[in-house]
Amino acid sequence: MITAPSATSANGAARTAALAALLATSFNVHAAGPLESQTVEDPSPVVGVASPFERATTLQAHELRGFRASVANQLLSATELGEIAIAVLATPLDLAGDRVRVPFFVEIDGASFLEHNNAALPRVEIYAYALEEGAVASYSSGVFTVDLATLGEAVWASGLKFYGQLELDPGSYDLRVLVRNFQNGASGLRSVPVTVTQKDAGTPHPIVVFPTPKQRDSWVTVRQARGLDGSSRPYPLVSGDEAITPAARPVATSGRTIQAVLFDASGAAPLKSGRAQAMLLGETDRVAAEARFDLAPPRVTSDGTVRSQPFEFKFGELASGEYNLHFEFERPDGDPSRVTTQPIIVAEESTRERDLLWVDLRWLVRAQDKAAPIDVPLATTRARKEKPPSSRRNGSRIIARNAQAYKAALALLGHGEMPQARTALFDLESEAMAKVSTRGLERLRAAQLEVAEALVAKDSDSLLPVIEFHHSIYLGYRSRRLFSLATHARRLVEDLSDIYVVKGGAPTNAANAFVSLAGYLQEAQLLSSSERLFLRALERDPSNVTALLGLAANFEKGGHYNDAIGYLERLIEVDPDSSEGLLRLAVNLQRVGTLPRAQQLFSDVLEGSGPAWVRCLAAEELGRAYLRAGDLTRAVEVLERALPIAPREHSPYVLLAYLYDRLHQPAKALEMVSTPIPRPDDRASARQVYDSWPFASMKTSREALSKLAAAGLPALSRLLDGAA
Repeated sequence: MITAPSATSANGAARTAALAALLATSFNVHAAGPLESQTVEDPSPVVGVASPFERATTLQAHELRGFRASVANQLLSATELGEIAIAVLATPLDLAGDRVRVPFFVEIDGASFLEHNNAALPRVEIYAYALEEGAVASYSSGVFTVDLATLGEAVWASGLKFYGQLELDPGSYDLRVLVRNFQNGASGLRSVPVTVTQKDAGTPHPIVVFPTPKQRDSWVTVRQARGLDGSSRPYPLVSGDEAITPAARPVATSGRTIQAVLFDASGAAPLKSGRAQAMLLGETDRVAAEARFDLAPPRVTSDGTVRSQPFEFKFGELASGEYNLHFEFERPDGDPSRVTTQPIIVAEESTRERDLLWVDLRWLVRAQDKAAPIDVPLATTRARKEKPPSSRRNGSRIIARNAQAYKAALALLGHGEMPQARTALFDLESEAMAKVSTRGLERLRAAQLEVAEALVAKDSDSLLPVIEFHHSIYLGYRSRRLFSLATHARRLVEDLSDIYVVKGGAPTNAANAFVSLAGYLQEAQLLSSSERLFLRALERDPSNVTALLGLAANFEKGGHYNDAIGYLERLIEVDPDSSEGLLRLAVNLQRVGTLPRAQQLFSDVLEGSGPAWVRCLAAEELGRAYLRAGDLTRAVEVLERALPIAPREHSPYVLLAYLYDRLHQPAKALEMVSTPIPRPDDRASARQVYDSWPFASMKTSREALSKLAAAGLPALSRLLDGAA
């Protein structure tokens, strides 16, 4: 065992020693080797019980062979940090062997992961280190890739769920789990306490596991290829004949029943029966609520295996927020055994989402409730006392009632009362979403389209502010991870845009609505969905510059350069003066070997009047082309022209220094590296702008849509006068 100082004392020489100790636990070379197929098969699942990590979308994680000192430094950090939101659950279960096996689960929030990702095939690294008084007691690591072209939507809707194992001796540990995006370094770190009891201590060590509701278990699952001894082992958490997917961060709804399952260090039922007490602790460990309940006796299967049975309990009304949940179980000798679980999130009873995961509730947690496009909190402004419609009420009456409520929300929009309109719409849509058994959202959508057709029949311009309205609502739902409603809003924008065109509206306006949605999906790396919407935009407006540029960027990111060239050629036909289009066309022509035309296009862009970042990159690429051809003098001439175009760019100076050095002009080379370059501002570099998405063109399309929507508000107000 290699010892290292604890995180709180890791500074100076001691911290250097700690870094060395962590690095010494694995090879010094950071290389994972080629990654294999993403799908895996489990050759030895528990007999008769299917593991939750046997799905078709389960990804294979391969063992890492080392990591950088910067990663070790993050693991030793005394505080939890990072851009990626993660939750961790460790369950010490003594299944076999001399040491105690500790399965652990890591949930990676899909939205925060994708918000800080710019790769189509992101490579994810996971490190788990168990520290005991500064000593590295055990560690595990894994690396896998995620094909966002096929799994992007699923990752966005929930996230990634990793299943791994550690082996530990009895003791108390600080489990540090680091999730890292290899391409850009974005990461998330969590530290959780883990207590492992003696195998033959004679007293049970209960472990409480909260099952993830099946209807919400939409994680893209990931697991280690095999155990630490090279074997594949049965999935450990089984209740009755059902394998349990535990929630790393449980979510409960105030006033509703909470279900959990009890395990002990052998993976079986820890208590034959008895009483238990649950305590919900708020800030400063103050007891916010208590509940006492009976434990069901375990179930014994035909082969003699003991299986735990679920138990249920319920608290009274509670304010939404994060709590800690503690249990006391009555042991056979009458002494209580106290257990602390992972933190639990409690949502208010009025919350419309059903069976929430913790990632759905970021907007309810005070510390994570950042500013979002919606002006008011996404919560109902009044308690609804209405009874649900009778089962005898037919669908047409429900649609009529929804249509009237929808008109009232749009009337508020027409009068310029945007926050009130958004709140009214959320009340309506969240109520409809909760009525799954009555097809609530489908009937609401029918009502909304019915109202839209009535509006556009009288004045097509009146529908443009409605399209823009649902577009902004989509962004609000997405930012707060209300994905059922976000999907509804996105479909509605598409449907309303189609109705607008069919009834005589300008196709170019509908195309701008499609490309705007496609742009937001593109930023989230949901490239297949964005491609579909870009193509829909071109169906309405074949000369839409933003759609052509967006599709070209999609294909360029994926390495399909000839496809990108095809769309860029169409773009140049439509807009010969598009400097960004010309630059991207030149870059891709250069990649496929069409060098003379690429160089001519770079020269045309440099001579043009496009944005500074475009002209600067054109000069750089042209200079590099001359360098490769051995014409250093022309390369210098071109790059010297780039300096006044973009004085804050560092790369032209570095490249010029290299060229002057090659030309045996050390004084000029020294001048280049010594020249005071203006301090970079908050804007990205030219190459970073190129490597991102075509935001400037997207901004133009959105501004055009917003301008027309504002112009259509008087018509909407006139048609819905009195509806509010």
